[in-house]
Amino acid sequence: SMEIYVKPSSLAACGEAVLAVGVFESAGDLPSAVSDLDESIGGLVSRVLSDGDFRGKPKEMSVLYAPATENGPQRVILLGLGKREDVTIEAVRKAVGEAAVRARGLRVGSVAFALPAGDALPVADQAKAVVEASLMALYQDDRYRSEKPEDAVPVERLTLVVEEDGDLGTAVAQGRIAGECANFCRDLQ
Repeated sequence: SMEIYVKPSSLAACGEAVLAVGVFESAGDLPSAVSDLDESIGGLVSRVLSDGDFRGKPKEMSVLYAPATENGPQRVILLGLGKREDVTIEAVRKAVGEAAVRARGLRVGSVAFALPAGDALPVADQAKAVVEASLMALYQDDRYRSEKPEDAVPVERLTLVVEEDGDLGTAVAQGRIAGECANFCRDLQ
């Protein structure tokens, strides 16, 4: 079963193969954690935003390949969350599910998430949503594939990268239970 970790780290130094980060639509300045990440990968995030390739709208997703740094993420998935004032946990859940499936397509066996909505939604709710939505999306995607590609690499590790480790153990456990219960119920259908 999936290993789930909470890693207290800055986004810029998280050392993950794939890091998914939420971005709000027309938000102006990036939140400080994301702008530090942006700086550490040579301004790639602000470049796709200013080019208009990615605008932070709901359902938008963009995979950026970061230049090799000692301890930065190798790939950054930007998740569009729409307008900050309209963001809901349901929107976070949807974006996370799509990102988890996209991350599996990158075949590195792991995915890390920053708390997608930053300080716009309660941290514990987001942590629970990330775990639950990842487990459900990866499982559902598996079930609906008639044949698995031969070079498929399952996602075996999910990491939440948080600036401060404000005890998220309970939220993570709740997310795991909710996700696994939903998957179990689907098996019964």
